[in-house]
Amino acid sequence: MNILLVLSLASAKAAVTLLVIAIVPPSPLRQAAYGVLGVAALWGITSAFALGFQCSPDRWALGPAEGNTCVNQYTLQASIRGVDIAIDIAIILLPIFMMRSVQVSQQKRIVVMVLFSIRLV
Repeated sequence: MNILLVLSLASAKAAVTLLVIAIVPPSPLRQAAYGVLGVAALWGITSAFALGFQCSPDRWALGPAEGNTCVNQYTLQASIRGVDIAIDIAIILLPIFMMRSVQVSQQKRIVVMVLFSIRLV
């Protein structure tokens, strides 16, 4: 179940980042958005593999086996969630930096920034 959660989170991160790319930000921000997209994809794939192979193959066998070892669950989950939060912060910062150069009223600028910042909740 955690594997599906990580893959769906990675897909959501990719969708929001592709939305930012579709708005056609200036070149440095576009390159940063592609970087965030690549990091999100790499995070999703490596996290799925880490969750899928968190126990030794002996553990997969039916019946008791000696030497059943699994990685420390707290460390695994903390590292996956830590990178998840860092990517979300990067995704929020992209439109905030992009909105600085857009010529709209301050109120509309704040509304867009708040809407993208809802991801933190």
